Amino acid sequence: MKTGKVHFNDILPQFCKKFLPASLVEDRKVSHAAIKTITMGSHVNLMDADLDKIFPNVRMETPPPADIDTRRSIDDEFADLEKITSIYPDEPPPPEPFETPDKNLEALIEELESPNFFEKLEQGISEIESMILERSIYEPQKAIKPPALKIDKQKCQLLYERANIHKKVEKSLVKAYKLWLEAARLGHAPSKYAIGKLFFKGKFLPQSYLNAKIYFKEAAKKGNTGALDKLGIMHENGLGMKKNDHKAVKYYIKAAAMKNPKAMSHLGWMYLHGKGLPRDYELALKCFIEAVKRDNVEAMNDLASLYYTGKGVEKDYHSARVWYQEAARKGSAKAHYNLGKMYANGTEFSQDFEKAWEHFSQSAEKGYAIAMNTMGICYRDGIGKKVNQKCAEFWFRKAANIGLVEAMYHLGDLLISDDFDEGFKFLLKAGRRGHPLARKRLNWK
Repeated sequence: MKTGKVHFNDILPQFCKKFLPASLVEDRKVSHAAIKTITMGSHVNLMDADLDKIFPNVRMETPPPADIDTRRSIDDEFADLEKITSIYPDEPPPPEPFETPDKNLEALIEELESPNFFEKLEQGISEIESMILERSIYEPQKAIKPPALKIDKQKCQLLYERANIHKKVEKSLVKAYKLWLEAARLGHAPSKYAIGKLFFKGKFLPQSYLNAKIYFKEAAKKGNTGALDKLGIMHENGLGMKKNDHKAVKYYIKAAAMKNPKAMSHLGWMYLHGKGLPRDYELALKCFIEAVKRDNVEAMNDLASLYYTGKGVEKDYHSARVWYQEAARKGSAKAHYNLGKMYANGTEFSQDFEKAWEHFSQSAEKGYAIAMNTMGICYRDGIGKKVNQKCAEFWFRKAANIGLVEAMYHLGDLLISDDFDEGFKFLLKAGRRGHPLARKRLNWK
């Protein structure tokens, strides 16, 4: 006869089958409270009295063989069982079935907004994984396969719209991100694009062009035009990848063919400057017009610039003014700057430095680096304002920090006489980036 350590998990199933009615075993009606009443000690003998406590109202036919020394191992196993019974109630309920795609959306949203949901996501525990874990406790012998995730377009769209409400109305990116993430897990392309933009801009999530590219590519595979356009921008500017105008054009064309106005505007810009394809002013004009029809503000500014310069169309300052004003009214920083230039030069307007200053200021406040540099020049030279070297330094530095090489040169030139080290530092930065006047000051060839 086998002696030594006997594991409780090995003997309990056979024990129950031998001494309990089949219905009682199947229904799992063994009292956990009764099990817990057994006195745990170093010398526990499973006699009839003890078995009566565990299995009330059930007659035992035969006690376990007395010649097997199971006392120590059973102590250990009952100690483990003690921990389990402290977790579950006396009568553990059967596991809940997997929820169907018809689950009430409001209940889903309440669940998503629960305090511990985001923590579960951070730990990588999905709802389905939790259900599998719960079932495995009650049915350890049966392997449970997760159901295939089916994309419920209506549910995903509602999650996406609810996330947008949190972002725009409640100004809560935390709540928006949770809903976008849940919809993205279900394969929703716009939600993947939204998360990609968070990584791209560094809003709420740490800026990561690599992660942005991953989400944009996933969304682009499903035909999301915004993601296609963003991939074009990343290739054009070398963000998180090597600069490649030809690949940028391919993405812009794909998105523009699906009527994305931003991509139309960006494709027009590539035609205008001959980047990734031959320069063609007429095709640039057509792209800008198509984008303007779809109310794209950036294209309005570019269309005005074509009228202003006469590229691809007859020069027309009045039309340029109209489109610059429309784009500025809708918040374009570039359009404000271009209107400022028209006022400063007296083009289509009477020369008015106050008006020019007003538009330059609005453009600079919106973050347009060229306008910031112009503000610095105006303060330095007293154009429209009194000479103010401190204000000039402020605007030059702000534009230089964004990366404008022209501002680096002006800042270095402004500071070199009073603060040689600081001035030389910015002249050096501008010279290394190829600025001709900075290189001349540094006596570089």
